[in-house]
Amino acid sequence: MLKQVMLFIIISLPIYASNVLVTTVQPREKNISFTITADALVISKRKITITAQTSGIVHLKAFENNNVLKGDIIATVSNPTREQKLHYLSNKLELQKKEIASYKKKLQTSKEKYEMGVGSKNSYLSEKIAYAQFKEMYDTTLNEYHTLLLEQKNATIKALQNGVLTNVIANNSYINYGTKIATLLDNNNLVKLFVDSSYATKIKQGMQVEL
Repeated sequence: MLKQVMLFIIISLPIYASNVLVTTVQPREKNISFTITADALVISKRKITITAQTSGIVHLKAFENNNVLKGDIIATVSNPTREQKLHYLSNKLELQKKEIASYKKKLQTSKEKYEMGVGSKNSYLSEKIAYAQFKEMYDTTLNEYHTLLLEQKNATIKALQNGVLTNVIANNSYINYGTKIATLLDNNNLVKLFVDSSYATKIKQGMQVEL
């Protein structure tokens, strides 16, 4: 029996000793796409604070996170009291113009009489003082009218440039002169990403980012 086993081994050796074909594969580097989800913060390079140059009730035409273009109307401000006073001052100025013309004419006449020697100096000086006082009253009324007129003109609030509105005031709020209406962020922004430190070495310049 032992001779038979040895014989089988001897006969089998040529079979297991035959040549074996061996091949090698050259490893190649290959980029594998992956996605990182991270929180981000948009930082504007320029923030413009929009303030009211008038007082009254604000009526918004653009709202929070709205994109606006330069010249777009953001809000209007109504003030019935101001509008009524403007009407009153306009009528008052018309009357004062007529009266100041009358005072000026009286002063001119008094001056001519005084220079001709047929009028007194006191009368001339009285007319001169009266004219100066009324002129001062007229100038005060005119300044008040122009101030209110400027506020009325500023009642229409427009965007100074293209951008996005944030921190917009509540609609129909009563505002005073100098009240902040909104913040305008221009389109020149930075995005700050908060990425886990384990991915720090995998972040490369030029990678695609989807916001």
